Amino acid sequence: MLKSVLTHDFHLICIDNNDKLIQKRLDHVKNLSEVAFVCNIGNYWGLTNISQDKWFDPSTGKMGRAVPGGYMTLGNIEPNRCVFEYSGQYMRANHLKSIDFVGSPPNLWEYFRLMSENELLYLLHIACNRWSNDNANETIRLDTTNSTFDNVRFGSLNIPFEEFLSLSSNETAPLEIVFNIDWKVFRASLLKPALVFVAFGRGNVFAQLEVSLSRAC
Repeated sequence: MLKSVLTHDFHLICIDNNDKLIQKRLDHVKNLSEVAFVCNIGNYWGLTNISQDKWFDPSTGKMGRAVPGGYMTLGNIEPNRCVFEYSGQYMRANHLKSIDFVGSPPNLWEYFRLMSENELLYLLHIACNRWSNDNANETIRLDTTNSTFDNVRFGSLNIPFEEFLSLSSNETAPLEIVFNIDWKVFRASLLKPALVFVAFGRGNVFAQLEVSLSRAC
């Protein structure tokens, strides 16, 4: 089973045009072909793409293998946190927004959160759209810059990440999401701006407007 990898500062591990591993904000991901996944191979794990026709090669630092290689071991640090080790080094999401391996004891930069396909699709749907906060009558977005794998910044709201992610079990592309913060219930609706038709003139202009409206509907 493929799982995507979320970094401590809310970036996805992705693959660039040169087959290098990079970190990318969720709202910058266009499709799943950009995303790197980890795949369980017996007692080990390998990095691959959605088609599983490219595999990570630690000797080159690229997704250059046609078959699995560079097997990593997975260590669970705490609930929903893990590290990946290869040949005595730990995978790291560094400050340059790339991925490397270091020999120092694992810390925050070496901690990751694995996500199922449903969780990934849900987060991408939330991140790539605008939402209406029905409680405050305002437009909000998922703040991918100031969110972490501990807390999500959704507009002006701070929501525990695991609580926010648990909503993905219902639907991966919801039209609205409902969640609780303390004793308050919040509802966010997907913002879908309507088309606005403006007609000027006389004669057959309004006949043309009628045709346009019928086709838009």
